[in-house]
Amino acid sequence: MPSDNPALIARLEAHGWDLSDERRDQQRLIELLHHQLTVADVLPDSAQSSTVGAFAQQTVITAQGIFTRVVKRWPATQAA
Repeated sequence: MPSDNPALIARLEAHGWDLSDERRDQQRLIELLHHQLTVADVLPDSAQSSTVGAFAQQTVITAQGIFTRVVKRWPATQAA
């Protein structure tokens, strides 16, 4: 979760986000990606652009292996 990024936390809270319930992490991450898709970010060169690609992928690393799955896909017309 973005808890180690105070600037991002402030931005999310300014948009009314409640990050207090960890059981909602996957739902909040999808919401975060939707937010990043619709609200342009200011890039280091001062350009404004969406920072989301065509899909959201979850990766889990355990002693038994690395597992990934696509949790959400966006149509090519919506992806950055």
